[in-house]
Amino acid sequence: MFKAYTTRCQLTRYRLRASRNSANRVVEIQLCTDSHDQGWATDKAQGSWTWFDIVILSNANTDVPKHTKDGREMAWRSHANQVGQDTSTRHFGLIFDRRSELLAWLEVGNVIAVRASARFKGWTNYGGKGYVTARVLSEDLFTPQKWTLTSDKVPKLSQEIQDGGYTFTASTGCLVQATHATLQSKIWFTTPALTSESIHQLEAVQLFARSRFQRRDGEPVSASIAPGDSFSWFDIIVFEKPTDTVPKVVNGVSLVWLSHANVVNDFGADASPGQLFDENLINEEDVEQRHAAGILRHIRSAPQETYAESGHLVIRISNESHPAPAIVIPDVVAATQQAGQIYQDISDNQNVMYQSTIMAMLTNEVRADFVISTTPPPTYDSTLRPLRVLCLDGGGVRGVSELRILKQIMDKVSEAEGRTVHPYEVFDMMAGTSTGGLIALMLGRLKMSIEDCENTYDDISKRIFEEKARSIITSPRNAFLGGTYLYNSKPLEDAVKELVVKHLPGASPNEKLQDITNISETGQCKVFVMACRANSTNDGRQAVHLRSYKTTAQMPEEFPDFKIWEAARATSAAPAYFQRLEVGQDEFIDGGMGWNNPILELITEVSLMYGVNRPVGCILSLGTGIPLDLKFGSGYAPVEDIINMLTNSERAHENAVPFSKYIPLPGLDKYWRLNLSKALSDKDTVMKIVMEKPWFEKSKEREVPVGYGDVMTVMDNWTAIPLIRELTDKWLEHQLEQEALKKCASRLSQKAK
Repeated sequence: MFKAYTTRCQLTRYRLRASRNSANRVVEIQLCTDSHDQGWATDKAQGSWTWFDIVILSNANTDVPKHTKDGREMAWRSHANQVGQDTSTRHFGLIFDRRSELLAWLEVGNVIAVRASARFKGWTNYGGKGYVTARVLSEDLFTPQKWTLTSDKVPKLSQEIQDGGYTFTASTGCLVQATHATLQSKIWFTTPALTSESIHQLEAVQLFARSRFQRRDGEPVSASIAPGDSFSWFDIIVFEKPTDTVPKVVNGVSLVWLSHANVVNDFGADASPGQLFDENLINEEDVEQRHAAGILRHIRSAPQETYAESGHLVIRISNESHPAPAIVIPDVVAATQQAGQIYQDISDNQNVMYQSTIMAMLTNEVRADFVISTTPPPTYDSTLRPLRVLCLDGGGVRGVSELRILKQIMDKVSEAEGRTVHPYEVFDMMAGTSTGGLIALMLGRLKMSIEDCENTYDDISKRIFEEKARSIITSPRNAFLGGTYLYNSKPLEDAVKELVVKHLPGASPNEKLQDITNISETGQCKVFVMACRANSTNDGRQAVHLRSYKTTAQMPEEFPDFKIWEAARATSAAPAYFQRLEVGQDEFIDGGMGWNNPILELITEVSLMYGVNRPVGCILSLGTGIPLDLKFGSGYAPVEDIINMLTNSERAHENAVPFSKYIPLPGLDKYWRLNLSKALSDKDTVMKIVMEKPWFEKSKEREVPVGYGDVMTVMDNWTAIPLIRELTDKWLEHQLEQEALKKCASRLSQKAK
């Protein structure tokens, strides 16, 4: 007996732990209860407000339901009680079969629980008894196949036979549906377990599938799309054993290889062949006895569905043993572990934790076909030149430093090419946060020269920071603690609107950020700036990419109606410095609250926009200086330290280094990080003019030497801009920096595709 009262939910004792058999063999499940409500209702036509849900728990020690990747609770309505009945009725609930989400999400070790609920004053759910009925097959749904109709072992062939070809056919079709942008996948079918002998004789593997992606009612059959533009594909996987549901992992690398993409919206006459994997792509040291190959079907984007009507996997095994050469799999364990921890130190000091749906993709599996080859696995864009991308940190007026670094690089590029070259002509994509976002908009969206950008930067900085919004609030600490801000945002808004009119012919001050003609292969420079959605609702506290281009079907489109000036305001709305930007029902703050260096966001954006196999030739990341006394750890931290941690860029850089090694082309030096720091410029000084007024004497000017710690510690001292520029120039004269500038410029100046 149990009761669930008004506005309460009670998880009952009816629980069923999912063993391997129940998770893999159950095909239908139904809840039955002897239950009733409080026995009365003022208006029975309004329906019942007492009901039962079937819930998935992660294990037997919790009462908290699991959640899907998009945050939905794993709970499904079974049935409601009869309205106004004070005696028990036996209710047979909804039958959940293999088409339901419930069984699709159920994993080994999970617990199926029953939740009784009641809502609104006076409503009560009385449960006398209940039971869960499940229909379970005598064998797994994904029963491993046999090598032949009569044998579950590779047969012995006579000596005159060179090799054997074995075909494994899917017993059913495979439908994958996406309801949101998160990657969805299903295991379609697997092979029998491989023996040690058959592994050493393995020659080739190839998948054939008759499939299509979604075609809506009335939509005509379309021409084939480029594989790189497809949102659905097939993978070939190595499993530890045939009953597994996740790939084997070696050195942090999932043994997963792309077979082929789904490129048509109608079934062809024949099955489409995937990539032929021969002995040059098969690493026998990592395919051991009992391992099996499986087919995984993927889809990303919503609302979409893809369907494979039939398919078969062909494996060729030699009649003789001839081991293939071993393939080295790099160790990426440290890189993948660090990616999920980049902002952990921030959350230890600050309850505000902003999440990024784009960067979350970096913490997903590192695939074998991305990292074990010295050239990209089947590349669809091999005729196109490698991409060149630019990342710009935030940091207030210190942004003049990254402009100065970029100027020297572009001067070298122009010298190599014998003409003046502008950043928008060189970089395929730019990403920036806060002041870096403003610079990216000027250089990429407005196509300004660096000289124009430097002059404009000086003017805007003075207009913004010359006068504080409130005379009684003079420090970031006081503004932060008081929930207010130091500076008015209107000078920034007005300045950006003026720039739009000046540099975009025929544009209005309210020109949209997104150019609908700017798509993946137009050759136009693409810009996105980072902001944080700061709503107090569930969809708030999330990183946002404000883009100047149309996204692909694989990517969520975020706020396409943003104006250029709104993007500049959103990415620059640093707490304590500027008021939040309000657009409709949404509020935005500075993207530096977690993504001051958006390098990992940029790496992920490039792979989604251009495809994971598109080669990248240059990743240039520019910083605005490293904070002098950056502090990490738990416990109380002063406001200035919290702001420094939230806007710190070096943690993202440290994690980008290992990731950059595995971006096509693997093994090619492609990542440069240039960031002025005290450690690298400790002995550099510049001269600052100060006014002195000795007792009983006239005021007079005097030059005093200043260094990194004197000019790089604040974000709003616009009078320090000439000193920062001069200090950066001195730092760039060092031999190590000169070598980095030359190498980067050499890569950027390559003309050949």
